[in-house]
Amino acid sequence: MELNHLPSGYEPPALTDELQPRTSYYTMYFNLLRYNSHKVLMPDINIRKIIYTIRHKYLTFNNVVIAAAFLIAASWVWGSLEVMQRNYTLQKEVDIKERQLQLTKLQRDSLELQKKYYQTDEYKELAVRDTLGLVKPGEKLLILPENSEAAKAADAPRQQMAIKPESSPNLQQWLNFLFGGNSKSINTADKN
Repeated sequence: MELNHLPSGYEPPALTDELQPRTSYYTMYFNLLRYNSHKVLMPDINIRKIIYTIRHKYLTFNNVVIAAAFLIAASWVWGSLEVMQRNYTLQKEVDIKERQLQLTKLQRDSLELQKKYYQTDEYKELAVRDTLGLVKPGEKLLILPENSEAAKAADAPRQQMAIKPESSPNLQQWLNFLFGGNSKSINTADKN
């Protein structure tokens, strides 16, 4: 071991028996090791203190119970949100399928009515008259002139009233939209 803090060329005096340390070399070696290990183990002692503090200050039974309750509540809330999202998407699908079912029922009913109409004698007679140009005995063809401007003007308000749908107040429309008033009227029409 070299001493760097001494001036160059300096030699220590030879140790005599009087100046010899009374401890053995082994004792000095172990003291040196213990000193060095003490320096190395100081951070370990700080970590041990931190672990001891955490264990005795924060990991108490009450804190563990509160943390477990918090985890259970958080998992319950997360599960509830997932179930609510799934129910929402499934309800949307059910609503779409119900609308498709209602539309299909209306189309089926319309086709049944058309089928019944096509089977009637009146339709058969009109189809023969239209395609073949046949008439019944004693019938005569009546050709009318086109409507005058006065007749067209008189019919215009009636046509506009027939085309214009029923209007309800804005508040009523919002209430129907928000609370499903329109779907209730559709459901009552299905029952009839």
